[in-house]
Amino acid sequence: MFKTLMAAAVIATLPLAAAATPVVMNFDTDGGTATWLNDDASTNTLLGYAFGDFEFSIFHVATRSNASGANLFDMDACDSEASCVGNDDGDLIPQTENENGVDGRLLIRQDADNQGNPLPLDDDDAASGYITFTLKSGPAFSLAGFSAIDVTRLALYSGIGTSGPLLATVSGLDNNRTEAVSFAPSSLINVGESFTFAFDGSGGVDSIVLAPVPLPAGGLLLLGGLGGLAIVRRRMAAKS
Repeated sequence: MFKTLMAAAVIATLPLAAAATPVVMNFDTDGGTATWLNDDASTNTLLGYAFGDFEFSIFHVATRSNASGANLFDMDACDSEASCVGNDDGDLIPQTENENGVDGRLLIRQDADNQGNPLPLDDDDAASGYITFTLKSGPAFSLAGFSAIDVTRLALYSGIGTSGPLLATVSGLDNNRTEAVSFAPSSLINVGESFTFAFDGSGGVDSIVLAPVPLPAGGLLLLGGLGGLAIVRRRMAAKS
């Protein structure tokens, strides 16, 4: 009975596992590092992205064969559609700076010209396709939200492609309209596992909310408490 009461007392005094703070992964130059095909951003083919403790590989699939791949669009390169004509895709400029947290660089799908050559300038692809992120290294996490701009329809799936669980969708963001989406955390994504943004038309993703696994502080204290119970048991046995 004494041992049972001691165990209950130890467990009752343990704090809950410390909650990990969600991480907002954006694509700005001061927040992460991009990996490009042949180490050349001008190829418009984004192969990976590292942010904080997380490193991802990136894979692009398109229904139109001349779409060249995932790319990053820099909204800070111009401040209006007029100043971006012939230079960047001006409809990706928010109506209000930092609206819904959208600013800086965006993840887009790069377009190509009618001859199938990748366009040398940033221009999001109006055809359908998807971009898959696979965790190469870092802690396990859940997905909890994202922000987007100029989206015809954008769906977020857990897994590779569109066969996994659907987590959230956003649609109807014409021209430079933005929206932030939040949802109940997904199941854990571990090293080697993936999530996918599926685009039905043009659009850009500005940020992704990652919820790391809570720190196992309570578990460590529990082991210490069980060790203390073992000592108490040995002492009681010696006295009897």
